[in-house]
Amino acid sequence: MFETALPVGSAFGVKHAFEADHLAAIATLVEDGNRSASTGAAWGVGHSIPILVLCVSFLSLDVQIPSTVTAGFEALVAVSSWR
Repeated sequence: MFETALPVGSAFGVKHAFEADHLAAIATLVEDGNRSASTGAAWGVGHSIPILVLCVSFLSLDVQIPSTVTAGFEALVAVSSWR
């Protein structure tokens, strides 16, 4: 399962990173051309660390999320991404 989840999750993460809200936020943060690379790196690390900590915790503790909870989260994502 992990072999499938990692590439699929990464693909969705890359897609999400290039959505308009993220691009607008990054454009605003990097208006000062002297620090654009460090700001972009900090943004990426700041978004990645909580996800990695949560994933490693779930995998190491062998946490099984009930299917009703995952279905609920998937429904929330569907509603929030519907345009």
